[in-house]
Amino acid sequence: MELGAPGTFDGITQFAGDFSLSFDRDGSSAGELVRSEISADGVLFGIFDNGMRRALYEIPVAIVENPNGLIAAKGNAYNLSGETGSFNALQANSSTVGALNAGALEGSNVDIAQEMTDLIKAQRAFSTNAKVITTVDELMDETARLKR
Repeated sequence: MELGAPGTFDGITQFAGDFSLSFDRDGSSAGELVRSEISADGVLFGIFDNGMRRALYEIPVAIVENPNGLIAAKGNAYNLSGETGSFNALQANSSTVGALNAGALEGSNVDIAQEMTDLIKAQRAFSTNAKVITTVDELMDETARLKR
């Protein structure tokens, strides 16, 4: 934009005159955010009820030198510690960081059948140990009675 030289009229000027409102429409109607989408490269898009799809935010992916040094926090999150090393926030799906997978449900890494089997084994072992303790207690009582 050229503002012009001071004291001259070769840049932006304003002269007294009538103002008229122009009704030329160049754009779209106002819209409300209906839903959001996240792309593989970490861009959060807003989908509006007027048909517009607009990029709202870019979600960074954080990497640290020593992931084992992170401290577990509430809500499936992690905090940095002195052992973590430097922290870098990079664009998703670039260089050494992975892509985002929006809308995917994280599957469990536990075999339910195996966990139930282990639970039943632990319960039976506890019951057996409790019976052994009861039996030993009864034997001790009987031994004490025989001594008398």
